[in-house]
Amino acid sequence: MKKLFSCIVWAICLTTLCAANVHGQADDVADNRWSGGTFFTPANGYGQGNALTLTWSITGDGTSIFGFNGEATSDSDLIAMLDAVYGAGPGGSDLTQRPWFDEVESVFDRWASISGLSYQYVTDDNADWTQTSLPSGVSGARGDIRIGGHTIDGPNGVLAYNFFPNVGDMVIDTTDAANFSNELRLRNTIAHEVGHGLGLRHLESNDSRHLLEPFIDLNFDGPQFHEIVQAQRGYGDAFEKTNGGVGNDTVGNATSLGTLSDGGLIEIGLDASDTTTVVTPDQVDFISIDDETDTDVFSILINGDGLIDLELEARGPTFNASEQFDTDPQVSVNYQERVDLTLEFIDQDGTTILGTADNFGLGGTEELLGLNVTAGTYFIRVSGIENTDANLSDIQFYRLAAAFTAVPEPSSLVVLGALGLFVLRRKRSE
Repeated sequence: MKKLFSCIVWAICLTTLCAANVHGQADDVADNRWSGGTFFTPANGYGQGNALTLTWSITGDGTSIFGFNGEATSDSDLIAMLDAVYGAGPGGSDLTQRPWFDEVESVFDRWASISGLSYQYVTDDNADWTQTSLPSGVSGARGDIRIGGHTIDGPNGVLAYNFFPNVGDMVIDTTDAANFSNELRLRNTIAHEVGHGLGLRHLESNDSRHLLEPFIDLNFDGPQFHEIVQAQRGYGDAFEKTNGGVGNDTVGNATSLGTLSDGGLIEIGLDASDTTTVVTPDQVDFISIDDETDTDVFSILINGDGLIDLELEARGPTFNASEQFDTDPQVSVNYQERVDLTLEFIDQDGTTILGTADNFGLGGTEELLGLNVTAGTYFIRVSGIENTDANLSDIQFYRLAAAFTAVPEPSSLVVLGALGLFVLRRKRSE
């Protein structure tokens, strides 16, 4: 039997959240992300695409949990259930010593690795969850996200449910212990619910698999491409966490790509595929501009005189999707054509533009070839113009590559530009 996921929000918010959607589209977390109430206030505020740090905690057994999903109010027994399945280790109040703790923590680490999100575990003071209060986000007391568990509907039904922001709390059905003895099932259940706690709703697709579909799937481990899209759409890519959470939107906060020597090649953004939505747990190299207002700036140190070639490639697969219960046909979205990318190369002064490429429109690959440089630090800026279709997720994943060749003999200069492009493309295909 397939095991259901569920999610829940305050009833007063449900209509508002659903009304914000356009029929036939996949969800867009931009309007549903955290907008306040977290222990750590984000450096750039709670706006779409800004990095965010959330704390999380596990409610102690005996904490009263109100029956939000129709079940009776009862005490949490999540720790006892997990102890029975995986063992209690040394026991005691330090839950980090439990054999199962690493499985839970790995879920939060995974969401953090592919987005601008950061998570910190804190202890919980076991304040009761009541019909009128979900106390959370207090330093030294409890996390922004609290995890508890009790009986929901018995074995083989709903595995868990979760509140949308700005609550984020999770309830796991502790009568499903047999299901949770599978570590992958435990991880994917928690990862799915964490997605709801970030503002993601259920997605349905007839041609691809995703973590936020309403049924548990053990054919993958953790967030898939759709979930990475939504995490970065709402909270930016991992580079948005740099510079104290300010990100890399300006030359002054540029992300260093390292040093280029003669014959060297630097590439980033390699894990976003054009052909598949499948993502493995070791893939973390996903970069994007989260909408048309986002700008990414990188610095690169050239250690000699020569020519540099740059290539900016839009990346992303095409798949069908709609929100759960949507009666309209699923919409096919090409995530390679969400934003028309622009590539700029900036001189060492941080302001003079040495080259601009914006020639190929949505889904194209922009190139700047054979640019003369001397030794020093230069800057690469990525920006774009949104797709004007009705789809809400105007976020573009990309691959950025830079190759450098030292100054050759004068007779070789005429062929260097073509050679540099060949190096980029050959390396990319290997």
